[in-house]
Amino acid sequence: MNYKFKILNRNIFLVILVSPIFIACTNEDDNLSNPSRFEWQQLGLDGLKVNELVLEANSLYASTENGIFKKDITTNQGFEELGLQGKNVETILVFSEEEILASVVDFQSDIEIEIYVTQNSGNQWQPLESNFGGGFEPQGLWDFHKHPTQQNTLYATGNYLVAKSINKGISWEPIFGDWDQFARATAVVAVNPYIDDEIWLGGQGGIEDGYLVRLKNENEVDRWLDLVPNPTTAQKIVFDNQNPQSIYVGFEGALLKTTSNGASWQTLIDEINTSRFFNGIALSNLDPNTVFAGGWLKGGEPQPLILYYSLDKGATWEEDRFPDESYGGVEDMILKTEGNTERIFLALDKGGVYEVLYKPN
Repeated sequence: MNYKFKILNRNIFLVILVSPIFIACTNEDDNLSNPSRFEWQQLGLDGLKVNELVLEANSLYASTENGIFKKDITTNQGFEELGLQGKNVETILVFSEEEILASVVDFQSDIEIEIYVTQNSGNQWQPLESNFGGGFEPQGLWDFHKHPTQQNTLYATGNYLVAKSINKGISWEPIFGDWDQFARATAVVAVNPYIDDEIWLGGQGGIEDGYLVRLKNENEVDRWLDLVPNPTTAQKIVFDNQNPQSIYVGFEGALLKTTSNGASWQTLIDEINTSRFFNGIALSNLDPNTVFAGGWLKGGEPQPLILYYSLDKGATWEEDRFPDESYGGVEDMILKTEGNTERIFLALDKGGVYEVLYKPN
């Protein structure tokens, strides 16, 4: 009897010893069988505020607080200077590798507000002789956008203004607002590539009142003033290639979506209390249900680097974080599909440029 009891105790002791090892192995196997969906890598420009990213073929352009940089995304080489170093470049428009427009907006020292152009891939830059601003006191040019089907037609935003040019930025005509307005920036303008007579725009008025506007044939047909509580501003507009009336809009404080061309709206992410600016939105080309988003927290530079993602068109959301980056505020986001991988490029506030690789299961 005592013998059997000792054997039983020994078996229990062995089970207790072995069980943690088994549990640890099981967890390790689970991690191996369920790897992270994302791989993170910093591409460079650490310490800089990157205002915007533009991807043309395999060239990634970054407009920053210290000029323009360019990187070939097919190589491991870093960014190279493309010109206008020492200047705050808000936005650029790439006609070709040789011909690029750039908007410099610098209120810090010399109050320089100017459009620059290069015709030789950034080797020389000259101020562009244009009438942007209408002859009034210069105003910042905050966003460029090319029309998807009309050659040489482009749009640019000012303060409560969208202007149109049909000669690559030499002459401009307002199609929304007017020159010399008392207001803050119209932050974004975009033509719906699937309904190309519709232009969407948004920004902030003179009393920090956010607005979103839809133009049809360059005439205003809709204006939304209360989608997000003020103070707010519209920052990003992205169109769903599965449904031409499905549009995502990033505001200060919230990420919104319509599936009815603005007839009704739903709030996908509510961060009104934290005043997160949703500056980045990208839609997967591999899975039409997958959406990515990123933003910048108002009121402080050090902040976590977070990539929001949804696998059901925004109904529910998850987060993936990169803990090694202290300056994780997202200023812009752009996506390129290669094979079965989405390459997501993030422009950060003081954190440079990151690439996130995403492979759907």
